[in-house]
Amino acid sequence: MDCTSSLLKKTFPDSDLAKKFSCARTKTEAIVTSVLAPYSIKSALKSFEKNDIAYCAVATDGSSHDGLKLFPALVQYFDWKNSGIQSRLIEFKNRHNETADTIAGSVKETLEKSGLCEVCGVHRG
Repeated sequence: MDCTSSLLKKTFPDSDLAKKFSCARTKTEAIVTSVLAPYSIKSALKSFEKNDIAYCAVATDGSSHDGLKLFPALVQYFDWKNSGIQSRLIEFKNRHNETADTIAGSVKETLEKSGLCEVCGVHRG
C-alpha cells in the first residue's frame, strides 16, 4: 500500500480522488485488523449457520520477514449457495518460533477465539 497512492496518481492524473488518496502501512493495518478481519470471520460463521456446513479445512504456512515469523490462518469450506469453495483469512499472527507445537497451538487458539473450533472439528483440551 505504500506505493499505491503514487501509482494511482500516475495512472489517473486527471482524477481529483487519486490526487487525494493516501493509505500507507498504518492506515492499511487498521483497516485490515478492525474491518476486514472481523468481517471475514463473521461472514464465515454466518455461512456455516445458514448453510448447515459441517466440515471445513484449516491451513497455515510460515513466512519470515525482517526477523518476524508470520503465520496466516485460513479456513476453507464448500458453500453450495455461494459459488462453491470459499476461503477466509481469519488471522495473521507473528510467532516467536516455527515449532509444530507453536503452530498447532496458534491455529487452535485462533479457531477457539473465532468460534470455529467445533465447526472445523478441533476439540478442546
